[in-house]
Parts: sequence; structure tokens; C-alpha cells
Amino acid sequence: MIIYGAGMAGLLAGHMLRRHEPVICEAKKSLPNNHHAVLRFRSRAVAEATHIPFREVVVHKAIWDNGMMYGQPTLATQNMYAQKVAGIVRNRSIIDLQPSKRYIAPPDFIAQLARGLEIHYDEPLLISHIKEGVDEPAISTIPMKMLMRMVHWEHDPRTTFKHSPIWTLNVDLAGNIDVYQTIYYPNTAQQWYRASITGSRLTIEFIDAPQENMGWQYADFVLTHFGIKPEGFVGHPQWGKQEYGKLIPMDDELRHTFIDYMTDRFNIYSLGRFGTWRQILLDDVVNDIRVIDRLITLKSRYLRSLARQAKEIGHDDERPTS
Repeated sequence: MIIYGAGMAGLLAGHMLRRHEPVICEAKKSLPNNHHAVLRFRSRAVAEATHIPFREVVVHKAIWDNGMMYGQPTLATQNMYAQKVAGIVRNRSIIDLQPSKRYIAPPDFIAQLARGLEIHYDEPLLISHIKEGVDEPAISTIPMKMLMRMVHWEHDPRTTFKHSPIWTLNVDLAGNIDVYQTIYYPNTAQQWYRASITGSRLTIEFIDAPQENMGWQYADFVLTHFGIKPEGFVGHPQWGKQEYGKLIPMDDELRHTFIDYMTDRFNIYSLGRFGTWRQILLDDVVNDIRVIDRLITLKSRYLRSLARQAKEIGHDDERPTS
């Protein structure tokens, strides 16, 4: 089995599908540790699938709007937030501010995911790799629009891939700080839309490009909303950008049709946020990998059955007739 992409979805698939002896092919020259937002999981699914210990915590949430802190959402703040982060009005996580149990990945989560897996760097998925009738299954975690381009699906008028980047600022706080909290910012007066403290790390997420030379100022300002005055900061502000930070839903029928087409014709299974173009969590990817595993197993059994029947028929043909 070949897995294209050594992001979190590809590495997770490598862990869960070891019996298929996967080889992970990554286009970049090193491990793409390109996830800079908060790694909080809603279940133990990822921890159990990878055998990597996570920390169970309770996260408390609130809303900051027009100089006031709110502990309850309104329809207005929910819709303002949805339009701010995605440009469409749909329910978002801001609608539920109840304390919630979450599972926190360790700081070296990506490195731990990669440990023990066979990863080939500087090996992207190429058009020449996409062939009909191949027996070896492959998993693609690359953006669906790139895969569509390779097999010339751009002509379909429903093929629209709207997305927006997000920028993240991470700052480590000095002092005795160990909380798990999130503040949502639905008002467009702020460039950032969410700020979180995970243990002693402050993460601020921006929907518009921030001024990176103002990292300390952003951190100081947001910390006043948390009511925290840290003893200082550890290290320097760390900036990150995710090009596909927010995915806008596309036509579901087209999405399903394309995924089935790639599997049926080329034995390529689509996986992950970008590969299936869905705004999902890594928790959801665990179940998707299990589905792919079942499909591969069933297909393998079916092909072995066909081969056995063909062999038996061939033997029958060789028997003399009376």
C-alpha cells in the first residue's frame, strides 16, 4: 500500500494500516509539521489508534464582543462568527459554550506519529502514478482539487473549491499557568477569531493576515481578556499559516462521485480533510480509515475468489469428456 501525504491523516493511516505494509510518500523534503492550531480532540479515538498518551482536560469557553465577556451564545453572535470565519451562516462550535471534555496531544505529536513508519520524502503523487487496473491500493490525502486536476475533472461546473487560509500565533507563557480555555471573537473589529490557552501556551488564530512584528502586542492584548498577567514569555512568538485553514463545503454529490470514481477506476482511496474536502476532525479520520481498511479487505477477498474460480474452471476445461 502507498499513502500519499505525510500529514496527520497520512501518518494516522500508516499507524492503523500496518498490516498492509504501507509506504508513505511525501512531496516535501522533510516531515510537514504544518499544523499550528490547537490540537484538542473530542474523543480518545486518535490516542487509542496510535497508542500515544493524551491528556484529558475540561475546556471552558466564552465570547468577547464589544468590550464584554459572555458565557452564553446568542443567534447573533453565532451567525456573526460563522460569517467571519467561513463567509456562510452555519452552526459553528461557538453555539455551545458548555464546559467540555477534550484530549490534548503531546507537543511532539507529529514526531511520535512518524516514528516507526516508512516515509519516502520528495516523492509527490504524479499523473504517471494514476493507472487503471492496479492491484496495489493507494490512499491520497492531497487536496481533492489537485487530484481532480490530474484526472481532468475541472470541466464540471459544480467543481468549486472555496477555502481560506488561517494564521496562527503561538506564545508560551512563563509562570504557574495551567488552564484550558477558549475565547471566541465574532466581531470583525478583531483580526483574530479565536484565542485559546492550552496549559501554558497561548494560541491566537487569525482569519486575515496579521502583522507578524506585533506578536507580543497581540499576545498582551488578548491575555487581558483572559485576566492573565504572565510573569513573562518563554522564547519568541511562533507564527504559522495553513493555506487550507477553513474549507467551504462543496457539492456533496460531486464529491462522493469523484471519490468513488478514483477508488473504482484507479484503486485510490481519498482520506482526510483535504482529500475528501470536508471540515472534519482527526477523530473522524479514524473511522474513515477503518472503512477504507474494510473496503480493501473485501476487495482483496473478492479478487482472490475470482482467481480461485478461474483456476477451477480452467481445470474443468482440461478434464476429458466421456
